[in-house]
Amino acid sequence: MTKFQRRAQISLLYKHSDRTLPSSYRPITLLNVDAKLGPKILAHRLDRVLKYLLHSDQSGFVPGRDIRQAHIRFQALAQLYSTSDTPAGAVLLDFAKAFDSVVWDALDMILQHFGFG
Repeated sequence: MTKFQRRAQISLLYKHSDRTLPSSYRPITLLNVDAKLGPKILAHRLDRVLKYLLHSDQSGFVPGRDIRQAHIRFQALAQLYSTSDTPAGAVLLDFAKAFDSVVWDALDMILQHFGFG
């Protein structure tokens, strides 16, 4: 990428709550159109194979899947196990600042392993 393509303007959008807290704002990055082409091509390539790579229970941010499906599945399993002698448990996770917790080197290695690097 050229120096020009790597430039961006960051703006803060107010979300809610106390305007004096940094957590009340969401940063957005404005990029040049040509800087968006590479990620767009990668996203298009990933779309073709994600259905084979992701578990069927993964519903967030997957085209054609809906979080409501996960909720219905969870309710059905809860009902099934509530009438069963089989012990069961559930762990529900919602990662705050999930984007910030990504191990980028590991993600790069995984993408390269699957031929996307």
